[in-house]
Amino acid sequence: QHQHQQQHQMQMQMQQAMQQVQSQVHMTMHHIQQLQASLSMSMTQMMPLQQVQGAQQDILKLSTMIHQRLQAVQMQAARATDPSQVSILRDVEMRAGSEINYWQHKGQEAAALADSLQQGTPPFVLMGQLQNVLQPLHQAQQQMLQQQQQMVQQYQQQLIALQQQQQ
Repeated sequence: QHQHQQQHQMQMQMQQAMQQVQSQVHMTMHHIQQLQASLSMSMTQMMPLQQVQGAQQDILKLSTMIHQRLQAVQMQAARATDPSQVSILRDVEMRAGSEINYWQHKGQEAAALADSLQQGTPPFVLMGQLQNVLQPLHQAQQQMLQQQQQMVQQYQQQLIALQQQQQ
């Protein structure tokens, strides 16, 4: 009876783990679509004000993604028992924290630019500042896209491993 209960508990944990990974896959795929849409939008010729407003939305999306990655890492760190893995995760956590701060600043820059443009400052005057927001944003989006694609592969491997354990 006792052994049966343990087996049942194991199966429940496996199910939970699989559901967690599947929801991560789902969220990550959603992020990938968002990033691809943002990147293809930024390639089109838009008015500077539209570009800045688009950048403001993209910065928010990116920050949300980094924040969700941070939460996922914190969950992993809470589960991790291996000290070396914990320190790697803590490192990722620190980086994510400073990335979030960085994008808060960039968001403020974009907001200031939007104000200037709405007040009628000629766009060519602001071109340098605009590039200061847009270039790092595009780079970060491309990096995030690669990371998310790698994460999907990792999650799929985790699912396969979990399925094999169940047999």
